[in-house]
Formats: sequence, C-alpha cells, structure tokens
Amino acid sequence: MSTVLIPNWLPLIYLIIHTALSLKAVHTRRTKAGIVALNLVLGAYFASLIAWGLSLSALTGWNKFLLLWSPVIFFWWAYLWSKHTLTGVHSAGVHFDSILIQFESRYGQPSLTWARKGNRFLSEILHVFYFSYYLYTPVIAIYLDASNRLHDFGQVSFAVTFGYLVSYVTFALVPVYGPRWSLVEEGLLPISEQRAQGYWITGLMNKLMFGGPALKGGAMPSSHSSTAIVFWYWCWVIWGIPGGIAGAIIAGGMGLGAVYGRYHFVTDIVVGALLGGIGIVLAEIVLAP
Repeated sequence: MSTVLIPNWLPLIYLIIHTALSLKAVHTRRTKAGIVALNLVLGAYFASLIAWGLSLSALTGWNKFLLLWSPVIFFWWAYLWSKHTLTGVHSAGVHFDSILIQFESRYGQPSLTWARKGNRFLSEILHVFYFSYYLYTPVIAIYLDASNRLHDFGQVSFAVTFGYLVSYVTFALVPVYGPRWSLVEEGLLPISEQRAQGYWITGLMNKLMFGGPALKGGAMPSSHSSTAIVFWYWCWVIWGIPGGIAGAIIAGGMGLGAVYGRYHFVTDIVVGALLGGIGIVLAEIVLAP
C-alpha cells in the first residue's frame, strides 16, 4: 500500500493550541463550550483522515479531494476562528504596533509614506497584486492535484498550513493591529487617509479589510507573505526560470501592495517571508520521499 504524505496532523496541533488559548480568552462559558465541542469534532475528523490516508492505496474522486484539500481549507476557515484567541494571552485592546512604528521610523516609516507618493492608478495596480493572495495558493495546488503530483501537493500543503498555524498562534502572543489602525491611533495618519484611494479592486479590498473578515490584531506575521514565498518557490520548481520570475513579480507586488495599502508593516512582511522559507525547508525534511 502506498503512503500519501499529506499534513493532516497540522490542524490537530492547531486545534489543541486554539482550544487552550480559547479557554483562557475572555468568553462566556457557553462560547467556550461551543469552541471546545467544535474543536473536538474537527479533531476527530482529522484523526480519521490520518488513519485513512496511511492505509489508502488509491485516491479517487471525493475521497482524494477530502484527503488532499482538508488541511488547506481548514486553515482558510480557521483564520476567522482565530479571533477567539486574541484575548487568550493579553487583555482586549493590547497591541504591539508602537514598537514596530518606532522601529520603522528609522527607515522612513514606509507604511505611512509610500501611499502618499502614489496615485489612484498605482494604488489599483498594487491592490490587484495584493488581491492575488486569494488566488495563488489554489492555482499551484489545483495544478499539482490535476497533474497527480501528490507528494508535491503535500509539500505545498505543509508549507502553507505550517505558516498559517504559526501565524494564527502568534496573533494571540503578539497582537499587531497593522498600520491602517495604529498609525491613526498614534496620531500619525489622519482618518481621511486611512482607506486607500483607487478604483474597483481597491474599493473591494477596502470593504474586505474594514468591514469584512480582517482581524484587528492579526497582522504579525503576514500570512500573505508566507504563502507568497511558497507560491514563488513552487512556480520556480514547476516552471523553471520563467515561472520563478513571474512568481517573484506576483509575490513582490503583493508585498509592496500590503505595505502601500497600510495592511502590514514592512516588518510583518519580512517575518512572514522568513516563515514561508522555514515552511518550505521543513516540508522537504518532514515529507521527504
């Protein structure tokens, strides 16, 4: 029987940590009971996938989809669920943005100044790159799935979900609001400049980042950046130098857009990129054929 190397155990690790942090966080007993119950159900599900995947000799259809895609889909959803842990270590309202603002003031405060040097057209282009975050992981994963490169799929899945796991836990340990909030709070950015000015994509991102699922406290490290590094690396592995160049442009544009739009500090981007690199290396080690 063949062994399919898919990191279904990473969600189990996160569920244990998430449960512990949620029990410490400021919630009602009813909310905590609901979180624990749901995490137990999800834990049992991923435990069954582990047992199933280790003994399954042929992957087809819906069974293949569940085994391959469950970790990635879980962590996409778990971003929303990570809001329950933001008060698991620190009190509500505590954040560490001032440290990053002070540090980045040595380098011209890029999250404050870059957008002031741009215009609506540049804003729209950079927000297109920033929006690419929602596309580049599925594109790589769908390609590997369709090509039946299951081991490579597992390595991509590991690197991406490892980055999410570390990011979501770090949100609770070191909550960072991000420059669009903290620069206003520090009196460095007028409220009139809080939202980027562009066209359709910029407006869509404003809706998502100010009235959508974005967490106020989930900026460090940038999971956008960690997944971008995984995307760039696998573009290079799959399609060689042309793919690497295209992937670098997309990943680099996303990082520039994240700072320009004031969604992340440069420090968030750098730490997220390092996290993505660590995930790639660990995937090579842990899921070695």
